[in-house]
Amino acid sequence: MGDQFDEFSTAEDDEELPELITQRDEIGLVHAIVVKERSSAKQKQLFVNFQGKADEHPCLLLGDMPVQWSSTYVMLNRAEKLQEYIEPFLHTIAGEEKDHKKRLKLGDFILTKKEWNRVSLFLELLTCAKNAQQAFSTDQGPTLHFAIPALEALHSGWSKCHEQARYKDFVPALDAALQKIKDYYDKTAASQKAAYLHKHWSKELMDQALAQAEETYKVHYIEVYSSATALPPKFQQLAHVSKIKTLLCKLSDLEDEIMSTQTQ
Repeated sequence: MGDQFDEFSTAEDDEELPELITQRDEIGLVHAIVVKERSSAKQKQLFVNFQGKADEHPCLLLGDMPVQWSSTYVMLNRAEKLQEYIEPFLHTIAGEEKDHKKRLKLGDFILTKKEWNRVSLFLELLTCAKNAQQAFSTDQGPTLHFAIPALEALHSGWSKCHEQARYKDFVPALDAALQKIKDYYDKTAASQKAAYLHKHWSKELMDQALAQAEETYKVHYIEVYSSATALPPKFQQLAHVSKIKTLLCKLSDLEDEIMSTQTQ
């Protein structure tokens, strides 16, 4: 009997293949692999078995969700870390598949080296968004004041990536992302909201409203944290190293990595 896997190429054949006219959807491919791996207890166990003794804590792939922040990052990050087990897993389930068309389709799920490289680049871009989102996400206190600096840092990071040749495949997506950030940023313009109040409210009424807002916030803060002077633990840390500074440092590290790659 001949090799049942000769019907489709592997990632190692990538260098011998001609350049494709159209580019495949790597996110869609990874998503399809995750769905296949998590489709049954048997498939999950098979994927774990491939990790064997190489990892004391074998992992399953993780799927993305439309309503969960950073879920695409989580899915791609896990897949990239476990990519060495994905191809043999697909080979095995394809070999067990009796239907010829389905067997070929499983072979098409295998990502080439170039496609995995694009996954890595996309993860770099998503890391900027994940860090920005984490900068104003906590259940231990108000973080809305981090929103504008986080948007500015994210816009700055993606703008720098936009100019780098290594991200040329992502330029249309970056254009859309930068415009979306601008749309949200424009909504924060104080003049748009304050104009109506200044026009229709007296200065005395404005001062009263501001004083009442501050008092309401103070009462709520004391109710939550029991003391007007005690900061929650997470904010004690932020007094020394803010999340925004951390985000900017990470963006700076990404920029340094980009520049280093260009000079090689």
